[in-house]
Amino acid sequence: MRKKIIILLIIGLLVVGGYFVSIFPYSFAIPLENGIEVEKGSDLTYYIDVLYDGKDSQAISSSNEAIADVRSDYIYVEDKIPNGLTFKEFVSSGDDTIGAVTRKDESVSCSGYVVDGYNGLKYNSDTNTITFKVKGLQAGCKLTVGVVATTPASLPEDTNRMDFYNTAFIKENNFSAQSNTVHVFMGRQDVDVYNVIYEFEGDIPNNIELPSTNSYTSGSLVSVISEPKIDGYTFSGWTSTDVSVSNGNFTMPSKNVTFKGSFTKNTSHSVSYQIDGEMPEIYKVPNTKDYVEGSDVFLDSLQKDDIIDGYRFLGWETDDVELIVTREDTSFVMPNSDVVITGKFEKVKYTITYKFQGSILPPNSDSLLPVSESHYPGEEVVLAAEPTASGYKFLGWYNDNNFKMPEENITIYGEWGLQSGLFEPTITQEIVNPKEKYKKGDVVRFKIAVTNTSAFPIKEVILKNQYTLVEDTGYTLMNEHYAKIPEITGLSTMVIYSQYQVETNEYKNLDNNAEIVGAVADNNYSLDNSKQYQARVKFSVGEVTLKINTIDNNNNSLTGSEFVLYEDKENTKEFGKGIIFEDMDLDKTYYLKETKAPEGYVLNDHVFEVVVSKDGKLTVDQKEVKIDAGNYLLDIVNEKQNIINSPNTLDSIITYIILLLVSLGIIGYTVYKLNKNKRVSIK
Repeated sequence: MRKKIIILLIIGLLVVGGYFVSIFPYSFAIPLENGIEVEKGSDLTYYIDVLYDGKDSQAISSSNEAIADVRSDYIYVEDKIPNGLTFKEFVSSGDDTIGAVTRKDESVSCSGYVVDGYNGLKYNSDTNTITFKVKGLQAGCKLTVGVVATTPASLPEDTNRMDFYNTAFIKENNFSAQSNTVHVFMGRQDVDVYNVIYEFEGDIPNNIELPSTNSYTSGSLVSVISEPKIDGYTFSGWTSTDVSVSNGNFTMPSKNVTFKGSFTKNTSHSVSYQIDGEMPEIYKVPNTKDYVEGSDVFLDSLQKDDIIDGYRFLGWETDDVELIVTREDTSFVMPNSDVVITGKFEKVKYTITYKFQGSILPPNSDSLLPVSESHYPGEEVVLAAEPTASGYKFLGWYNDNNFKMPEENITIYGEWGLQSGLFEPTITQEIVNPKEKYKKGDVVRFKIAVTNTSAFPIKEVILKNQYTLVEDTGYTLMNEHYAKIPEITGLSTMVIYSQYQVETNEYKNLDNNAEIVGAVADNNYSLDNSKQYQARVKFSVGEVTLKINTIDNNNNSLTGSEFVLYEDKENTKEFGKGIIFEDMDLDKTYYLKETKAPEGYVLNDHVFEVVVSKDGKLTVDQKEVKIDAGNYLLDIVNEKQNIINSPNTLDSIITYIILLLVSLGIIGYTVYKLNKNKRVSIK
């Protein structure tokens, strides 16, 4: 597999004391041009964009038109805050989703995440370095993390300019890359600057780039750029004969400075894969790869019980190392020896058998049965062709013509009738207990009427119904979706009943379809199969319910909130109050406002626009809301109050004064007793 990772840096300015508007619980910085002057004591936000591409024999290259089904292993990201800037915070969405994971063109969301969410973003104050890991980033996508730093309040003495260069680094397995370098400065523009140059010596690995050349004024305190890391090599470190480095920093002289470093190739060992026994033809055994001792190795993403082209995967095994199995992947730490990973498949097929039923059968009917056939689970199956026999009409197979093979053997039944002329029954359907909509626990009852329009009786009328048929007189149930009417006399009607149990509160528009799929007559007349005999009724189930879940910035649920849902933009007509709003109207706009915040938290003063569409879809501020247990669940963030521990009422102040006076009295009495005892001892 060949993979490509790109990391970009974008710098922005958070306006302090200025005007900034955001509907989100965190602020986005205004993007700045590279090389621009920034103000003293201002907040700078560095946006780290990790863009991932992937290509192998099983996937196409990602593009803006299609997403390849390739996902990254762990991508390690390291960003050293430029010397002189002070780390302030990470940008958080408030719901533990760090930044947005989108296509490169930002059109749709896709998979990928920061490991451990917001808690996975680490800042080391000793090295002034930020690190985090990205997992499962899909090809054609990018993941963004924001870092806020603060510029100095003033320039150091005898310094008329400070430059801030930032370059981030990434590593995935044996691939290493660096971002673009972004640059801002404080102070004068018309000053002399000198370059800091980085060079590699000796054998240079593939997939490694030289750090950018940066410029500084004489006297600036400069940090040496982070050392590159790539699997299979050890880096010597950056050294220079031009300056003296202490704790990773040096003072910029009035000349250019060159740093040099070299790589030493480490001894590596191979990890190879093999399959024991038969395997699917479309499956490709993973390529052999080399790893150095101590590196993390993640096995091929195929999971136990995955089914590929009719084969079930039984899992990976090895006697060479101990495998670490988690919910997301399987890995191990590379030993100082080769490792062989073995997998195994088992082939899975199930059988379809055909049978005839009923009292009317052509001579030698067994010879007309289709042969049994086997299929893999999930494979698309087309029923066997309908048999033919002179003087007989095949009424059809009692199964859908196209279906996916289940994980079990099945029998499909068919039926015959004698053929002379044609007849055409009719079918109608109505809801017995009509309602505007049905809620969870309700039963929708259907009445299906089959009418024989001929003067002679028709028999063996087979009805197929979408929802559950109900037993009653005049017909028998073949299963919950098929019923047989033994006979309908001439010009008369037979009624069949069915029902639908509403099992969710989620709003849906449904319909029930009933269909005559077979019938015969004694006079050898046959059902006219050139026509369809269907009746359909539509109905609505569930209700639109909105539940509010208040959370803090760490995604912890809070209690004590209260909201009001208004039916007008002026917030004068209340629909409901609390945190659950049931039975909301369709095709209507509401306005949600928090009226009581959890204790110790700031009231969220944003008025949310809640729109319910004609088909029951609910959005808040033009964004889709997740559904939980059939209800729409909206997370709303409350910020914590800044509380100062001091007396804030008259009673508290009086209490503090009384306690102070009592304490002073006790101290005075103790001093008096000590002095008195001392005088007595002198006598």
